[in-house]
Amino acid sequence: MKNFFFLVVALSGLCLLTACGSGGTSPAPPSPPPAATHFSLSAPSSATAGIAFNFTVTALDAANSVATSYSGTVHFTSTDSQAVLPANSSLTSGSATFSATLNTDGSQTVTSTDTVTLTITGVSNAIQVSSTGPVGTFTSTGSMEFARAGHTGTLLQDGTVLIAGGENSTGPLATAEIYNPATGTFTSTGSMQTARVGHTATLLTNGSVLVTGGNDATGALATAEVFNPSSGSFTPTTGNMETARVGHTATLLNDGTSRVLIAGGGTLPDVLFGPVADPGTATAELFDPNSGQFTPATNNMSASRIYHTATLLANGEVLLAGGTNTGSALGDLFSPTGAMFTPTATGGTSALHLAAVPTDGYVLLTGGELLGSPCGEGGSWVAIANALFLDENDASFKETVGKMSTPRVAHTATNRTGGPVLIAGGATSQTPCNRGFGTSTFQSVASAELYHAAAETFTPTGNMETARAAHTATLLANGTEILLVGGVDSNGNFLVSAELFQ
Repeated sequence: MKNFFFLVVALSGLCLLTACGSGGTSPAPPSPPPAATHFSLSAPSSATAGIAFNFTVTALDAANSVATSYSGTVHFTSTDSQAVLPANSSLTSGSATFSATLNTDGSQTVTSTDTVTLTITGVSNAIQVSSTGPVGTFTSTGSMEFARAGHTGTLLQDGTVLIAGGENSTGPLATAEIYNPATGTFTSTGSMQTARVGHTATLLTNGSVLVTGGNDATGALATAEVFNPSSGSFTPTTGNMETARVGHTATLLNDGTSRVLIAGGGTLPDVLFGPVADPGTATAELFDPNSGQFTPATNNMSASRIYHTATLLANGEVLLAGGTNTGSALGDLFSPTGAMFTPTATGGTSALHLAAVPTDGYVLLTGGELLGSPCGEGGSWVAIANALFLDENDASFKETVGKMSTPRVAHTATNRTGGPVLIAGGATSQTPCNRGFGTSTFQSVASAELYHAAAETFTPTGNMETARAAHTATLLANGTEILLVGGVDSNGNFLVSAELFQ
């Protein structure tokens, strides 16, 4: 009996340990991961206005552990009303890194908030934002052999720069010279067949340069000539333009034909800046380097244009913008297929003497001058600080977030490889009132600024060595240095000097 009793006791104990029979219970299910209660934002302690920086957002639970299961959507705000922030976004395993651009000086923060549960939020550390200091510097380089303004500067295939024509105190010039970046010197080359100012110079696919129109001492020109870098000489084209043109544009097409679009312009002598009495023309023509002949485009632009801009777009079309004083707000797009113009979708600018430069997917248009007076009467011309861009995606114009720090006309805009865009020199205007009438006077400036495409803002950079308007700015072959040549200084003197922005 004893042995039996002990066996029962042992079996009973074993069942207690192993949950024998129907009385046992299942293991409890695992607890859900802790839910996110707030965000943590890690950002740099300082940033430069207009320059993008990265910051990280992490979803945390009540114990400040990463809430890897967070599946919500994050919305971003900032104390900087001009900030460029990410769109509403999700996180991956509770964390993600984003890019933002702040544009207002001072202490700023970025906040992230769940779009559904507003209590899930977080604020970054303080970010001290300051304006960009000098980025790049201007240094003098060799001087030209002739002072000139209203000339052309063309980067040749060997990396040298052709400076041609323009004017100085003696009148329009036929002389030309070559800048060599390796030596920093200018050397005379053969002169043009005709003195020209207000002309164009376009590098052709074969390495030669087409020079069209402008005016000499006798008036507007319909003639054209070609510079041969090998011989250093200019020779007339086989045919002349259909129309004499001053203040027109010339654009090499990329449709495989090597043709050049010549558009707009007027017939009155060139105007460096100030009153423009010539309304220009809406006509255009095409130069064929194979035949040396000019033929009319299929149709005209939607508006007469003079001292406008022409920019080759990535899709092969050409944007013609500005150059009107009739209040027209249209730009034109030229399609090489069919050689036809169509108006842009919306917006535009009626400014003259503005500067344009392509950036990634956009064309930036800056400054220029408009007819108007703060007095409300009279025919004064006023330099402007406005800037806008054409979005190539929908062919519409939009204003940039910021404006230039200085109104400018007859300035330059040059896009270095990787940006930002250098806006340099030009002239600003003053319009004193006299019995309700305003008469503008223009003065060249040495100031320069940089356009940051991501933030659509302008920040000052160092000044040029010399105030310049109606000068040229040519991006050199290295993609970073910009050669600024000639122009008119603040006292109205024609300049022989040149400088480099590096």
